[in-house]
Amino acid sequence: MNELENVLKLIGESEVVIKSNENFVGMGLWNIGSELKYIRDNKTYTDKSYKSFEEYVEKELDYSRSQTYNFISISESYNVQSIGQIGRLGMVKLLALSKLDEPQREEFIAANSVNEMTTKELQQAIKDRDKAVNEKEIYSSAMKKAEDAKFISDNLLRESKEAAKADIKKLKDSLKNEKEKSNIEIAKLQSFIGEAKDSGNDEEEIGRAHV
Repeated sequence: MNELENVLKLIGESEVVIKSNENFVGMGLWNIGSELKYIRDNKTYTDKSYKSFEEYVEKELDYSRSQTYNFISISESYNVQSIGQIGRLGMVKLLALSKLDEPQREEFIAANSVNEMTTKELQQAIKDRDKAVNEKEIYSSAMKKAEDAKFISDNLLRESKEAAKADIKKLKDSLKNEKEKSNIEIAKLQSFIGEAKDSGNDEEEIGRAHV
C-alpha cells in the first residue's frame, strides 16, 4: 500500500494541473484566432501559392470556414486580459458572450454564474438580457416622446393664453380709446349747448355742433 501511495499523485497535484491549464484553453483559442486573422489580413497564405484564405485553412489546417471564423471572432472580441479571466468557458460560451461588447459582457458575467450555466442556459440568459435592454430602450423612447409631446402641448397652451391675453388687452385699449373719444365728443356737445343757451340761440348752436 505504501508503494502504491508513492507511485500515485496526490489529488491536489492533479487539481493544480487542471486549474493551471483551464485558462490555456481560452488563450489557445485566442492565439489561434489571432494568427488566422494575421494570415488572412496580410495574405501570407499566398506564400504557399494559395489563392484564397479559405482554401488555405481547409487544405493546410483542416479547418472549416465556420470554425476558422469562430477562432477569429474570439480574437477580435476579447483582449488578452479578458480571455485569461474567462478562457476556461470554452469555444461555444465564448462565442455567445462575444455578442456583448466588453462593458456589457463584464456586467453580465458579474451578475450571472456563467461557469455553472450550461451553454443553452447561457445563450437563453443573453437573449433575456437583450430583450430586457430592448424593452427598456423602447420604454425610455416612449417616455421621451411623451415628455416632448407634453412640452409642446404646454408651450402651445401658454402661447395661446398669452395670445388671448394680448387680444383682450388690445380690445380693452380700443374700448378705452373709444370711450375717451366719446367723452370728448360729449364734452364738446355740452360745451356748445351751454354756449347756445348763453347766447339765446339754442337750436342754431346745437345744429352747428352736430355739423
